[in-house]
Amino acid sequence: MGLHCLSPVINLASPHIPPHIKRSPFIRFQLTGCEPSPQGSLEMNESQPDHHPPVQRFLAWEASPHTLRTGTIGPKNEDTKPYISCTTLNAYFGSPAAVKDLLEALNFTDRLPDADFIWRNYRRSFAILLSIHEGPMIQQFIEFSNLQDKSLPFAEQPANFPQSSSNQANLFSAFYERQWRYLPLELNYKMRGPIPPNVIIPFRVKGRVGRGRSAKVDKIEVDEDYNLLGHPVRPSLFGPSHP
Repeated sequence: MGLHCLSPVINLASPHIPPHIKRSPFIRFQLTGCEPSPQGSLEMNESQPDHHPPVQRFLAWEASPHTLRTGTIGPKNEDTKPYISCTTLNAYFGSPAAVKDLLEALNFTDRLPDADFIWRNYRRSFAILLSIHEGPMIQQFIEFSNLQDKSLPFAEQPANFPQSSSNQANLFSAFYERQWRYLPLELNYKMRGPIPPNVIIPFRVKGRVGRGRSAKVDKIEVDEDYNLLGHPVRPSLFGPSHP
């Protein structure tokens, strides 16, 4: 089963959102997510064993220039930020077997979490946790449906969000900062309201076309995986579009 394109609502009452954004109570934008089902619990080691080969391969993949694309961020679109596209992530986690390979490397002391369930519902969250060296915390995530990928991004700490059992002083702060790398904005005609400052816009400024007294015109290159602007009736690449 593939990912479904969803339209999570960011509550701009969050303390993470600056005052000039809070004038609009909600903003919707297209992201990708997945579907639900409960799991049992198990014990696990406290820290992520980064030295194990599957984890090393993931960390090397995530940092590779072949993996990362460049988007813009900030009110003037003058700052750049790397992101990982949905298609790139799906290619890495091509099947539940790729998830199981990583789970086996995380030294769970009881039975493994269900790799197929994570692959369908938590693959993006699992990647974010691995990225911040908290991969074993996926066991806590899968206990709660409100922590599934379809709920991302988290503008504020959701109910049931786990506390770190390792040296991570604030797991949510680390997760919050890293989630944007995996959640670039899908550009479409249904966007409305200001864009939160942490959201990466998947285009690059290619050069200045012109400038007037109060405006400038830049040529940009948009990532086609997220570009629905030229196709107002085209469905999302990642599933049905939800208003």
